[in-house]
Amino acid sequence: MRSFSGEFLTNDMRYQEQLEEILKSERMLPLLNQSYENSVLTNMADVLVRGIFHPKNPEQDAEKHRMCRQMEKNRIYRGAMRSFWKTGRMPRRVLLLFYKFKCYSDLDSTATANKQLTDELYTCYYAIGTKDELKENRIIQTGFLRRTKLMEGDFDQAFFTRADKRNLPSIDLNSTKARVLTNQPEDSYTIVDANGHKVLQITNPGKFWSLSNYLVIQTD
Repeated sequence: MRSFSGEFLTNDMRYQEQLEEILKSERMLPLLNQSYENSVLTNMADVLVRGIFHPKNPEQDAEKHRMCRQMEKNRIYRGAMRSFWKTGRMPRRVLLLFYKFKCYSDLDSTATANKQLTDELYTCYYAIGTKDELKENRIIQTGFLRRTKLMEGDFDQAFFTRADKRNLPSIDLNSTKARVLTNQPEDSYTIVDANGHKVLQITNPGKFWSLSNYLVIQTD
């Protein structure tokens, strides 16, 4: 367990503001924005662990709640939280998800919060399309003599279908060709022929979604 720091939140908010100013002054923020937001999310997780919910924090629950509210109102933290579920390791995502629903959401009841938390944990997204369709929606990047590269963060979210991992044993791809572009483990799924087109069958859901909640399939 990392050591408790009562000033962690205040110090980190000051640090993030100073770092943002430096990146803006050097005109590097647009180029490094994704990396910067990922760094902010990592620091937010540290603030929660070391500065608010650490066992040695002597503050009462009301003060911890106030600190969470202070985080929620911070412009930089709020901006980074827009993409907290798209990046980072699963423990950090779950911690920030807990923060999002438990610490500052104005929910009617704990039961409602728990249901939304559970639903979010089991939410996944998949996109199916040709190379041109995926490229047009900024999901992949291609070029002459260059390997296909998945874009990170700057894609069209509307092109993805939202689903529940618990109720998604297979996906009808409506195509005679199919290739998984994301990093799902190869031994967690199969692609079979059914009535003249491809169907993706998820044989091990836990392993299939262990690395990412996003699935991208190219159909040409």
